[in-house]
Amino acid sequence: AVIVNLDSLPPEKQKSCIAEIEENISTLKSYLESVRIEKAKELLSETAETMERIQEMVGIPSRTTFLRVFKKFEGITPGQYRKLKQNSVLG
Repeated sequence: AVIVNLDSLPPEKQKSCIAEIEENISTLKSYLESVRIEKAKELLSETAETMERIQEMVGIPSRTTFLRVFKKFEGITPGQYRKLKQNSVLG
Protein backbone atom coordinates (compact mmCIF):
# COMPACT_ATOMS: atom_id res chain seq x y z
CA ALA A 1 0.00 0.00 0.00
CA VAL A 2 1.17 3.43 -0.90
CA ILE A 3 0.34 6.37 1.31
CA VAL A 4 -0.03 9.66 -0.54
CA ASN A 5 -0.56 13.10 0.96
CA LEU A 6 -3.37 14.50 -1.19
CA ASP A 7 -2.26 18.04 -0.41
CA SER A 8 0.91 17.40 -2.43
CA LEU A 9 -1.13 16.67 -5.58
CA PRO A 10 -2.58 19.17 -8.05
CA PRO A 11 -6.29 19.96 -7.42
CA GLU A 12 -7.54 17.96 -10.45
CA LYS A 13 -5.58 14.90 -9.29
CA GLN A 14 -6.93 15.34 -5.75
CA LYS A 15 -10.50 15.27 -7.11
CA SER A 16 -9.73 12.15 -9.14
CA CYS A 17 -8.23 10.36 -6.14
CA ILE A 18 -11.13 11.32 -3.88
CA ALA A 19 -13.65 10.11 -6.48
CA GLU A 20 -11.85 6.77 -6.74
CA ILE A 21 -11.74 6.39 -2.96
CA GLU A 22 -15.47 7.17 -2.71
CA GLU A 23 -16.24 4.62 -5.45
CA ASN A 24 -14.21 1.95 -3.65
CA ILE A 25 -15.97 2.69 -0.35
CA SER A 26 -19.36 2.47 -2.07
CA THR A 27 -18.42 -0.87 -3.67
CA LEU A 28 -17.20 -2.27 -0.36
CA LYS A 29 -20.34 -1.08 1.44
CA SER A 30 -22.56 -2.71 -1.18
CA TYR A 31 -20.59 -5.96 -0.97
CA LEU A 32 -20.85 -6.06 2.83
CA GLU A 33 -24.58 -5.36 2.65
CA SER A 34 -25.06 -8.22 0.17
CA VAL A 35 -23.15 -10.65 2.40
CA ARG A 36 -25.21 -9.58 5.41
CA ILE A 37 -28.50 -9.97 3.53
CA GLU A 38 -27.54 -13.43 2.22
CA LYS A 39 -26.85 -14.51 5.80
CA ALA A 40 -30.11 -12.92 6.97
CA LYS A 41 -32.01 -14.86 4.28
CA GLU A 42 -30.41 -18.08 5.50
CA LEU A 43 -31.36 -17.32 9.11
CA LEU A 44 -34.90 -16.29 8.14
CA SER A 45 -35.36 -19.55 6.25
CA GLU A 46 -33.72 -21.95 8.65
CA THR A 47 -34.31 -20.56 12.14
CA ALA A 48 -37.09 -19.14 14.29
CA GLU A 49 -34.89 -16.27 15.47
CA THR A 50 -36.62 -12.90 15.78
CA MET A 51 -36.00 -10.20 13.19
CA GLU A 52 -34.25 -8.16 15.88
CA ARG A 53 -31.91 -11.03 16.70
CA ILE A 54 -31.19 -11.73 13.03
CA GLN A 55 -30.35 -8.11 12.30
CA GLU A 56 -27.93 -8.17 15.25
CA MET A 57 -26.43 -11.47 14.10
CA VAL A 58 -25.68 -10.10 10.63
CA GLY A 59 -24.22 -6.86 11.98
CA ILE A 60 -26.94 -4.33 11.22
CA PRO A 61 -27.68 -2.48 14.47
CA SER A 62 -30.76 -0.54 13.31
CA ARG A 63 -34.13 -2.14 12.54
CA THR A 64 -34.89 0.60 10.01
CA THR A 65 -31.58 0.04 8.23
CA PHE A 66 -32.12 -3.73 8.21
CA LEU A 67 -35.56 -3.34 6.62
CA ARG A 68 -34.32 -0.78 4.07
CA VAL A 69 -31.26 -2.76 3.02
CA PHE A 70 -33.13 -6.08 2.89
CA LYS A 71 -35.84 -4.56 0.72
CA LYS A 72 -33.24 -2.93 -1.53
CA PHE A 73 -31.69 -6.32 -2.29
CA GLU A 74 -34.75 -8.58 -2.23
CA GLY A 75 -37.65 -6.29 -3.14
CA ILE A 76 -39.64 -7.47 -0.11
CA THR A 77 -39.36 -7.12 3.66
CA PRO A 78 -37.67 -9.76 5.84
CA GLY A 79 -41.08 -10.74 7.24
CA GLN A 80 -42.49 -11.24 3.75
CA TYR A 81 -39.42 -13.27 2.80
CA ARG A 82 -39.83 -15.53 5.82
CA LYS A 83 -43.54 -16.11 5.05
CA LEU A 84 -42.76 -16.96 1.43
CA LYS A 85 -40.10 -19.45 2.51
CA GLN A 86 -42.40 -21.02 5.10
CA ASN A 87 -45.22 -21.33 2.55
CA SER A 88 -42.90 -22.90 -0.03
CA VAL A 89 -41.79 -25.50 2.53
CA LEU A 90 -45.34 -26.20 3.70
CA GLY A 91 -47.04 -25.97 0.32
